Amino acid sequence: AVVLGEKTGGELDLVALRAHLRENLPPYAAPLFVRILTGGMEVTATFKNRKVSLKEEGVRAYEHDPVYFRDESKGVEAFVRVDEELYAKINGGQCKL
Repeated sequence: AVVLGEKTGGELDLVALRAHLRENLPPYAAPLFVRILTGGMEVTATFKNRKVSLKEEGVRAYEHDPVYFRDESKGVEAFVRVDEELYAKINGGQCKL
């Protein structure tokens, strides 16, 4: 999950992110999904990030937060936004994960 701050102006350059990940991480370590949190990150009473709810929502979070998928089957250099159709393909096993 990504929370965008004032430095980025609320924008994320997905092409630059993909290039950065490709240069700095091995393919198995690069994320398949990027979720942009529109409401900020939940924290516990001790200021730790609450990741449990993010994991529970999974890719289905596309309904209320932008979620992007690294779909390399089409030779795309950036992340593709998850919509209902892509979600069905991912959930149905038609996309390579």
